[in-house]
Amino acid sequence: MRAWRKNLPGGGFLLLVASWGGLAAFLAWGLVEPDLDRSWRVLHEADRGAGMISPEDVRVLDRSIALHPEVARDRLGDARVKFLGRTTGGWSDAASSYLVIGPPGADGLRLQVECRCASRYPTTVLLEIEGAPRRLTFEGDGVQPVEIRPEAAPHGPDRPFLARLVSEGVFGCAGGDGAEAGVRVSTGKP
Repeated sequence: MRAWRKNLPGGGFLLLVASWGGLAAFLAWGLVEPDLDRSWRVLHEADRGAGMISPEDVRVLDRSIALHPEVARDRLGDARVKFLGRTTGGWSDAASSYLVIGPPGADGLRLQVECRCASRYPTTVLLEIEGAPRRLTFEGDGVQPVEIRPEAAPHGPDRPFLARLVSEGVFGCAGGDGAEAGVRVSTGKP
């Protein structure tokens, strides 16, 4: 029995191993980028048009907006809806893009989704809020309304939130007349 006890590590060794494990966990925790820092970086890269926003970036940004709505309010400025990425005059021709939408308030929010110069019609545009898609089918260039009711707002009626816009097809006006092409989302009347 005594030979078995000699092979057990001593308390000092166990303390040394535990302290190294604690140090490794502390360093790993310290190397993780905080949500607000990552959100700022994602927004800055979106402004520059650098790359696509990953699903993890969207989750981090959504968490930051839920906890700190001023992040979205700063992004929106005076607008009620704004694309995260760069647009041409408010028009996005990307197949998938993200929007920051202001608080719908107690009365809800009415958005106008406009489609122009799709490569083929009919074309479908999906507006996804919290995974719930709203399908809009355009038979030609035009505008369709989307109602966002207060209870449909992911973070409550008094907080901004993120939405995803997915459009099928390619956009571009025939003849290159310089007209804007793509999808635009606004709160104004058509």
